[in-house]
Amino acid sequence: MRLKILIVTLTILAAVSGGVALREYLLLKRIEASFMKGPAETTPPAGSTTAAATPAKARLVDSVTQQNEGRQVTARVNFAAFKKMVEQDPDVIRRWGRFGWKVLGNTPALCIRSLSATNPLAALGAAVGDCVTHLDGETVNQPMRNLAIWLSLGGRESLDVILLRRGQRISYLLRRI
Repeated sequence: MRLKILIVTLTILAAVSGGVALREYLLLKRIEASFMKGPAETTPPAGSTTAAATPAKARLVDSVTQQNEGRQVTARVNFAAFKKMVEQDPDVIRRWGRFGWKVLGNTPALCIRSLSATNPLAALGAAVGDCVTHLDGETVNQPMRNLAIWLSLGGRESLDVILLRRGQRISYLLRRI
């Protein structure tokens, strides 16, 4: 009897977990699709007051410091606000700029193709041509591993990001605000 209850409980937990993972995976696919569309209009619709429509008002980045001639950057980031903003409106990223996939040598990368004046990434020193290659040591094209990072983003204490800028490796340590 106990074994039957355990099996039913585990089955229910697996189904719920699978549903959450699928929902988050589909959200990430929507975000990826918006990368390819190009920048959206940066002016919010008349009468719009949502945080997602006006990302510049949300404090996402604070206390940015650079060391080693700018090759090591440390910043405080509001991971929870970022995740919530993107979950509410995945197209918010389009208002920040245009991003696309590229392979650099044998390494996949997510590259910045253009940036709008309203992007919160400017505070981090992000520039057109920057290519993110790794998140917490994992390549950016590892969907299930990247999904795990996304799922935990709201409660994370830190995130390590590696990018290439004009052939030079830049290391970011992002810590929670």
